[in-house]
Amino acid sequence: MTFGPQPGHPDHGKDETPASQEMGGESEHELRPKTPDKDSKGRFQKGNQAARGKGGPGHRRVREFRATFLNAAQPEHIQKAVQLLVDGINEGNLDCAKELLNRCVGNVAEIMDTQLIEALESEIEELKRAQADRQD
Repeated sequence: MTFGPQPGHPDHGKDETPASQEMGGESEHELRPKTPDKDSKGRFQKGNQAARGKGGPGHRRVREFRATFLNAAQPEHIQKAVQLLVDGINEGNLDCAKELLNRCVGNVAEIMDTQLIEALESEIEELKRAQADRQD
């Protein structure tokens, strides 16, 4: 990995340690003209436009899509989705269990270990047996 100005940047290809800096003089960063958002050392200043949280170019569309989904989804839709996951868990679908846990407690892949997976699988088997007994 290389650090420093990337191709297309005005400083790309320039010596990263200017002679004036090697001799104890001012660095080239100290000589840059101030801009409305940056100081003479190239650091962002308080109130700069780059930090206003506007996001990337597609941020507005993503925000609109999320608002559309949230406006359309009613509590009964969420309950039905959760019930479908629970039904999948009752059928032994480990992916449904992982998805439900991901939504409730966070990333299951990071917190699950093999003992927990085995415990969940045995619990699913017990639920399946109990459901089969109820149907008989």
